[in-house]
Amino acid sequence: MPKHILYSIAVAMSISLVTLLFIQGVWVRNAFKLSEANFKSEVSEAANAFILQLEKNEISAQFKAQNRRVAILNMLDSLNHSIENLKIQNPDVRFEESVQGILSAINAETGLIIQQDTANAEHREEVTEASVPTSKAQEQSVRNIRRIYRQLSTERDNLLHKSRLVDELLQEVVGYQDTRPLVSRVNPYSIDSLLQKQLVRQNINTRCEWGIFSASQNRLIVQKTGRYREELLKSKFIYKLFPSDRDQNAHYLILYFPDFRQAIFSRVSALLVLSLILIASIVSVYAYALYKMFQNRKLSEIKTDFINNITHEIKTPISTIALVCEALEDSDVEKNEENLKRFTSLIKQENERLKTLSKHIIEISKLERGQLLMNKAPMHIHEAIETAIQNMDYQVKHNNGKIIKSLNATNDVINGDFVHTVNVFTNLIDNANKYSNTTPIIEISTKNTPKGIEIQFKDNGMGISKTHLKKIFETLYRIPTGNVHDVKGFGLGLSYAKQVITMHQGSIRVESQPKKGTIFTISY
Repeated sequence: MPKHILYSIAVAMSISLVTLLFIQGVWVRNAFKLSEANFKSEVSEAANAFILQLEKNEISAQFKAQNRRVAILNMLDSLNHSIENLKIQNPDVRFEESVQGILSAINAETGLIIQQDTANAEHREEVTEASVPTSKAQEQSVRNIRRIYRQLSTERDNLLHKSRLVDELLQEVVGYQDTRPLVSRVNPYSIDSLLQKQLVRQNINTRCEWGIFSASQNRLIVQKTGRYREELLKSKFIYKLFPSDRDQNAHYLILYFPDFRQAIFSRVSALLVLSLILIASIVSVYAYALYKMFQNRKLSEIKTDFINNITHEIKTPISTIALVCEALEDSDVEKNEENLKRFTSLIKQENERLKTLSKHIIEISKLERGQLLMNKAPMHIHEAIETAIQNMDYQVKHNNGKIIKSLNATNDVINGDFVHTVNVFTNLIDNANKYSNTTPIIEISTKNTPKGIEIQFKDNGMGISKTHLKKIFETLYRIPTGNVHDVKGFGLGLSYAKQVITMHQGSIRVESQPKKGTIFTISY
């Protein structure tokens, strides 16, 4: 895929992802706003239900006072009727009321008592001396009548007093509610339980702080805990406690929720978690797709580079063999024993080169398919190292280099594949020999560890930068050298080495700095 098309697709995917994330963010924000609006609506419903309950309680008190008044008036009528009957039943006894006696009347229109008691108790009713009989029996009868009359009059006076008090209470409740102190209208200790009950009915279980604000005093006169004073005064949850009160004398219920944000978050937490999971999934899929796109492009470039390299490597031996064949067919070329040996040696050398190339191609196929087979058996690491040194001795000496051995491990036996292990060691020595700007010095050492054995390959080569250090074990990866191809290779050696070591339950790590050499450490 061309580079510009790949970048165009990446930009389009990025724009789509950003748009999708923006829409998701707007949706989550709207969900928070909706939850907040629902919370405020539920708080308003709870507060209104609380205020309505207070009004019902006050009206109930009014009804009770009115019923008490009616009962007193009925009792008063009954007493007046009894007094009148007493007068009728004793026509011979003349009753006189003092000028300062009890004057009572019932307003026919309103039913309210409008006269008050101003007389002394002993001068309410008197029987004149002229009307008193002379016999003792008659005197006793008069005394009894007088006693009954006075009892009825006393009861009437008491009822008139109670009636006056009830009238005053009704007049205060009905006509002047907003001038009374708050404590005379509602019990502050019952506010919290009643308010909490209404909040729970609306599924509001978070902490609630409340206060009562007096418009006439311009201050909070009652608080639940005494804390959050400033927050209460700034709160937007404000409700008129008694809606019928005049504004200048009104009291206001103010609510404040210390855990308001947490309450809103808890309502949308499940939705938010699902949204975050969705966003994470989308971002992960996008990142993975983008990574695979660039990885495939890079792999395509690496494979193309590999094919170009191997094509070049194949052409060289084929051309050499073709030239030898032409020389053998040329009649002008002398066919003596020396020339025949030289030609035969060239053909054999180039044939080995072709075999090595075919072997590398087969290794690539096996590595990609995971079909690299191991014939494991007890083997000696030191023997494998000696074999690898013998394989590379000529190439190292050709560069005037040397190999220094420090095989200090006392137990060098592992269960492994001897051939593949030798190939791994050979690749490491070959890399140390090829990637050296000076005379190569390769140090190979072994030592036993608590877990087994450790082998170290150290060189004085050109080193590897941190940028490429993490990628050197990738299949077909080669450190870029621009247009310079002075070092032959296919990017297979280290990838093959890592897989073989891993299949032996071992590990390989690398330490390197540019121009300071490289150290490969293998642990079994």
